[in-house]
Amino acid sequence: MTNRYTIGAQVVVKSAFTDPSSGAALDPTDARVDVVNPSGISTTYTYLLGQVAKVSTGVYTYTVDTTAKAGRWAYRWYSPPPIGAANASDFLVDPFPPGTI
Repeated sequence: MTNRYTIGAQVVVKSAFTDPSSGAALDPTDARVDVVNPSGISTTYTYLLGQVAKVSTGVYTYTVDTTAKAGRWAYRWYSPPPIGAANASDFLVDPFPPGTI
Protein backbone atom coordinates (compact mmCIF):
# COMPACT_ATOMS: atom_id res chain seq x y z
CA MET A 1 0.00 0.00 0.00
CA THR A 2 1.36 3.40 -0.99
CA ASN A 3 1.69 5.94 1.80
CA ARG A 4 -0.24 9.21 1.40
CA TYR A 5 0.58 12.64 2.80
CA THR A 6 -0.88 16.13 2.54
CA ILE A 7 1.07 18.72 0.56
CA GLY A 8 3.61 20.45 2.74
CA ALA A 9 4.46 17.29 4.69
CA GLN A 10 8.08 16.58 5.54
CA VAL A 11 8.36 12.92 4.49
CA VAL A 12 11.25 10.94 5.98
CA VAL A 13 12.54 8.20 3.66
CA LYS A 14 14.88 5.58 5.08
CA SER A 15 17.24 2.85 3.92
CA ALA A 16 19.25 0.16 5.67
CA PHE A 17 22.47 -1.06 4.02
CA THR A 18 23.64 -4.59 4.87
CA ASP A 19 26.43 -6.96 3.96
CA PRO A 20 24.97 -9.30 1.29
CA SER A 21 26.84 -12.30 2.74
CA SER A 22 26.14 -11.97 6.45
CA GLY A 23 23.18 -9.57 6.56
CA ALA A 24 25.05 -7.42 9.11
CA ALA A 25 24.51 -3.66 9.05
CA LEU A 26 27.20 -1.97 7.00
CA ASP A 27 28.11 1.64 6.21
CA PRO A 28 28.65 2.30 2.48
CA THR A 29 31.35 4.70 1.29
CA ASP A 30 28.44 7.05 0.49
CA ALA A 31 24.68 6.67 0.93
CA ARG A 32 22.76 8.32 -1.90
CA VAL A 33 19.09 8.87 -2.60
CA ASP A 34 17.54 10.00 -5.89
CA VAL A 35 14.22 11.78 -5.35
CA VAL A 36 11.88 12.26 -8.32
CA ASN A 37 9.14 14.87 -7.87
CA PRO A 38 5.72 14.68 -9.59
CA SER A 39 7.05 16.76 -12.50
CA GLY A 40 9.64 14.04 -13.22
CA ILE A 41 12.63 16.08 -12.02
CA SER A 42 15.21 13.91 -10.28
CA THR A 43 17.64 15.22 -7.66
CA THR A 44 20.40 13.24 -5.96
CA TYR A 45 21.26 13.79 -2.29
CA THR A 46 24.32 12.26 -0.62
CA TYR A 47 25.69 11.54 2.83
CA LEU A 48 29.16 12.81 1.88
CA LEU A 49 27.70 16.25 1.07
CA GLY A 50 25.81 16.34 4.38
CA GLN A 51 22.37 16.09 2.76
CA VAL A 52 21.55 12.58 4.05
CA ALA A 53 21.52 11.77 7.77
CA LYS A 54 23.10 8.68 9.34
CA VAL A 55 20.85 7.25 12.08
CA SER A 56 23.03 4.27 13.04
CA THR A 57 25.40 1.83 11.36
CA GLY A 58 23.99 1.18 7.89
CA VAL A 59 20.78 3.20 8.45
CA TYR A 60 20.29 6.51 6.64
CA THR A 61 17.41 8.95 6.20
CA TYR A 62 16.50 11.90 4.02
CA THR A 63 13.59 14.29 4.60
CA VAL A 64 11.62 15.14 1.44
CA ASP A 65 9.95 18.56 1.51
CA THR A 66 6.66 18.22 -0.40
CA THR A 67 5.63 21.87 -0.05
CA ALA A 68 5.91 22.60 -3.77
CA LYS A 69 4.13 19.68 -5.45
CA ALA A 70 1.19 17.33 -5.05
CA GLY A 71 1.28 13.98 -6.90
CA ARG A 72 3.42 10.82 -6.94
CA TRP A 73 6.95 11.13 -5.57
CA ALA A 74 9.52 8.36 -6.07
CA TYR A 75 12.90 7.69 -4.49
CA ARG A 76 15.76 5.22 -4.88
CA TRP A 77 18.52 4.57 -2.34
CA TYR A 78 21.88 3.28 -3.54
CA SER A 79 25.59 3.25 -2.78
CA PRO A 80 28.70 3.00 -4.91
CA PRO A 81 30.62 -0.30 -5.09
CA PRO A 82 31.66 -2.41 -3.33
CA ILE A 83 28.25 -2.46 -1.59
CA GLY A 84 26.22 -1.20 -4.55
CA ALA A 85 22.91 -1.83 -2.78
CA ALA A 86 19.68 -0.28 -4.03
CA ASN A 87 16.02 -0.11 -3.09
CA ALA A 88 13.19 2.07 -4.30
CA SER A 89 9.68 3.13 -3.36
CA ASP A 90 7.17 5.92 -3.82
CA PHE A 91 4.46 7.87 -2.00
CA LEU A 92 1.53 10.12 -2.89
CA VAL A 93 1.07 13.74 -1.86
CA ASP A 94 -2.51 15.03 -1.85
CA PRO A 95 -3.33 18.69 -2.44
CA PHE A 96 -5.07 20.79 0.19
CA PRO A 97 -7.91 21.21 0.16
CA PRO A 98 -8.48 17.68 -1.21
CA GLY A 99 -9.80 17.37 -4.75
CA THR A 100 -7.99 20.43 -6.15
CA ILE A 101 -5.76 18.66 -8.69
